[in-house]
Amino acid sequence: MKQSIIPDIKKNSEIQKYLEILSFKPASKSLDTLKTSVDEIFDLAMGNDAIEIMFGIFPEENNIFIFMYEEFNEINQEFINVVKEYEPIIKFYPLRTEKLSNSEISIDKPSLDIQVLGGDGLFTELKKCSAGFLAPANYETKSIL
Repeated sequence: MKQSIIPDIKKNSEIQKYLEILSFKPASKSLDTLKTSVDEIFDLAMGNDAIEIMFGIFPEENNIFIFMYEEFNEINQEFINVVKEYEPIIKFYPLRTEKLSNSEISIDKPSLDIQVLGGDGLFTELKKCSAGFLAPANYETKSIL
């Protein structure tokens, strides 16, 4: 958004009641640019056989974040090199490989602590897809992706 139009927006009578919760930050990349970049990064991930990565637009940062495991850094290096032109923020995490005992294998519902947003790209060595939307689970206080 052009910073010069912020005063005009703030003067709008329909916006007045929301001024307390609105914040205006300079953005160097438009949402359209970010969306186009995500689409191109998706194609690059497919073309470079990237595995175990997730990525998406983070509006608060006005950028694209790519998450991947440190252990796949070498395998994904070609992908990492070609996406540099989009200036994404790449975050590496250690792969947690914990051996389960026989008693732990019977866990009913595995727990994941990864934030996934609707539309994020999800990649493994077997599947490539995009996350859907959150839907409330029946009779539970959680949502399912």
